[in-house]
Amino acid sequence: MSSVIAQGIYRWDGMLECSFPYNKYLVEQLKIHIPASGREWAPERKIWIIDQPWATTAIRLMREVCGNVIVEDRRSAYQDPFPPTSTPHVDPDFAKLCLLSDAPRPLVDAAFKILSKRCHPDAVPEQDRAQAHEQMIILNSAYSAIRDRIAS
Repeated sequence: MSSVIAQGIYRWDGMLECSFPYNKYLVEQLKIHIPASGREWAPERKIWIIDQPWATTAIRLMREVCGNVIVEDRRSAYQDPFPPTSTPHVDPDFAKLCLLSDAPRPLVDAAFKILSKRCHPDAVPEQDRAQAHEQMIILNSAYSAIRDRIAS
């Protein structure tokens, strides 16, 4: 092993960008151990881009050949510059029961039972009973609306 330093950077999308001084043996090893669908050579930047499932293999190979490998993780620092402009349609009655719009009847029943036990005016301290009563009205109306729409 030599003291050449190789570098791996995990991008925001989980891909690994590998850069190292040209080494024919290391390039051959990457081609042998990582399928063509899991690697890409970017000649303009002189880096290998490795798919996430093969990243640990690439780092292991770089360590074996180069010795020193610096790995940087930029996945958590990424913030989407183009957040979604519209949210998918969510049925408000299902949302009141903390469910997705395609929830089956047994799940709706179970969610209502759990939430009604938690929000029932008799289950909360006396100072919170007015708010719990309002919450129970909301839960009851959402549950009855959903129950009327979906089959048993």
